[in-house]
Amino acid sequence: MNSHSYKFCNFSGAATWIIAFAGHFAVLTLVLAEELPLQRIADLRYMSRTDAALRPQVKVRGIVSSIGPGSFTLESESVGIWISLGDARDSQIWQGDESRIASLHQGSEIELEGLLDPGMFAPTILPQNLRVLGEKELPPPKVVPLDQLLSGAADVQRVQVTGVVQSVVDVTCWRIMVETGLGFFITQLDLSSRFKPEDLMDARVRISGIAISSRNVRGE
Repeated sequence: MNSHSYKFCNFSGAATWIIAFAGHFAVLTLVLAEELPLQRIADLRYMSRTDAALRPQVKVRGIVSSIGPGSFTLESESVGIWISLGDARDSQIWQGDESRIASLHQGSEIELEGLLDPGMFAPTILPQNLRVLGEKELPPPKVVPLDQLLSGAADVQRVQVTGVVQSVVDVTCWRIMVETGLGFFITQLDLSSRFKPEDLMDARVRISGIAISSRNVRGE
């Protein structure tokens, strides 16, 4: 027996087949998955903890601004967000190509899909996969008011601040305490950095880097 099928598509992302077989008709409709739209990092970064706790699916594009053990930061329109790769691996959310992770460096432009998570202080992304688009220059760091920096409002942003060095401690990195006049902050430099700690004591310095807020178990 011969059968014939006819396919009809509409603009809602559905495809319908009408199948004729032995004088009978069957209608089969499949809903095609729509591509996840790109979202602004700024919109995700300032989403409420209640909404972020629902772990919505997200897709973002940005420039890698820093890389650390088990995580990196992604920036777009001068707003940054944590990408919690280690947590995504532990919870088996990450399904991507590890070689792409190994190739990442500051200035890599990527497109990433994952789940939003409320994080400890602000929303983070648990990545599922990513693709590298190329290279892109990061904009200059923002000069932020010191009260904004010390309040945590500049968390995950690339900033430039000035102050006077109060102490330098050699731990797993150079841990430097800098006084601003409104309070102090701690900055960390790799031990391979070429400077003499004694030369920094009481020196006025200008520092550029990623602002990270300290937090308690309540995310405050």
